[in-house]
Amino acid sequence: MITMKMKTTEEELLLDISKKNSILILNKLTFLKFYNNFYQVFENKNKDIEIFLENKLLDSKNAFLLTLTDQTEILENLNFKKGTLFYEYILTQIFRTETLDNDIIYYDLENILKNIQEEIKMSIDYDITEDLEKLILSQVEFHLKMNFENINEIIHFLLKNYLEKNVNKIGIIFYDSSLISIDIDAYESCYFFDVNLKKEMKEYNVVFDKEVKEFDLNFIATKLESIWPVEFDREEIMNYIERYWKSKLIDLRLEVFNETSLITYNILDKIFNYKSELIMKKFQIRSNVKSFLEQI
Repeated sequence: MITMKMKTTEEELLLDISKKNSILILNKLTFLKFYNNFYQVFENKNKDIEIFLENKLLDSKNAFLLTLTDQTEILENLNFKKGTLFYEYILTQIFRTETLDNDIIYYDLENILKNIQEEIKMSIDYDITEDLEKLILSQVEFHLKMNFENINEIIHFLLKNYLEKNVNKIGIIFYDSSLISIDIDAYESCYFFDVNLKKEMKEYNVVFDKEVKEFDLNFIATKLESIWPVEFDREEIMNYIERYWKSKLIDLRLEVFNETSLITYNILDKIFNYKSELIMKKFQIRSNVKSFLEQI
């Protein structure tokens, strides 16, 4: 785990993250605000926002932001536009010495210009700007032919190339594993944030609601166990904890079938400052459970 710190003019956020982060988005505006901090730092060079990984201050010189969370962002990176993964890959190939012979290109260009100079009926001179990238890219449009069945391999290939060009930079990568899968272990200097909302609840480690918080189902279960008033069945309670968070994700009412579900939902509401709408089924509630619920 590593501590991420965000400082803005309004607030400061401390968050323990890992290389692989799965984020549970209950409030999209909270997530947008979080993402915007990265965008402002890396795209707009905003000095009013500071992002640290441990004690290392991130900026566009030592880190980069890559977003692959929806169809548009993925397809944009497969287009031949400046700054995209495909564009950066083509640049790499252009400057490979075994691919192009700069001397031949400039020799041919010089011959063309000399012929033009001789045919013009006045005295002129010229300078050749040795910008091979500009020379080729102003004349050629590249198009990627692909099979969408191989989209993961293509993204991996382009991302690997991009990281090799930016070997000294830290990568902050947002993606959706329901669209593309990434072999996270293959990228040592990157931190990934997966926005896939169809994962098992136990896989998430960050939740975006009114605030951004660390999320750990086992930690939540242990906290419940520490104040649980009757017999504690961890497996059953974990099941209700998952149901609780799934209901928040899709905004559904919770059905209460027994004492365990009733206690679980009430404690979670208290801890996370919610007031869930419960659908009560008929079942017996012991007096000690009633007393406990009245006191929390």
